[in-house]
Amino acid sequence: GLVEKTRWSSFYYGKRQVNPMTYARLRKLPIRLEMGKSFGWSYDRIGPVVAAMRKKHGKAPVVILDFLQLVQSPETEREDLRERIGKASYAARMAAKDHQAVVLLISSVSRAHYQKMVTGGIHKDGTPKMPAGELVGTGKESGETEFSADAVLVLTSDAKAGRMQLEKNYKSSWVWVAIAKQRGGQKGWFPLTFNGGWFAEPTAEQRD
Repeated sequence: GLVEKTRWSSFYYGKRQVNPMTYARLRKLPIRLEMGKSFGWSYDRIGPVVAAMRKKHGKAPVVILDFLQLVQSPETEREDLRERIGKASYAARMAAKDHQAVVLLISSVSRAHYQKMVTGGIHKDGTPKMPAGELVGTGKESGETEFSADAVLVLTSDAKAGRMQLEKNYKSSWVWVAIAKQRGGQKGWFPLTFNGGWFAEPTAEQRD
């Protein structure tokens, strides 16, 4: 979808055929997909997967786990959701540290915090008035995850922006990425647009 600038759903539902040239281009990319089995994907797979990617490509891999609430315990363990997520978070941190990798854990937002996901007032510089750090703790069972993480990013919508015709074929919405925690830098906000298929950084003209 990104390569052909078409929403992924068009391919998923068979509305469009993928260009053969796109297949050839994607095959050359160092991407590995590991799908979960019917009984779940165990958090003890995180370390070996990161190690294998590092060994094969010789570079620091970027590993995206989608998503945290679906991760299971090893077959020999009997753990509740909070324990599983906590151990998965620390397993991801250790894998990143041991192999100099980037490990991104995608998490659901707790229903109790849905209202925080829509930004309200805006400063004169265009950034939300809500301090980005207030969004720490909005994920489901987030305590161990956010404590162990070097950075916490939260994707929010903009209540007042509406949808805009920024592209020829798609209308886009303004969204905000809150840098809610960052051990090596500052907290803050970063604007993006979303057209239902992919995110993009707005141009200077669009920001104005």
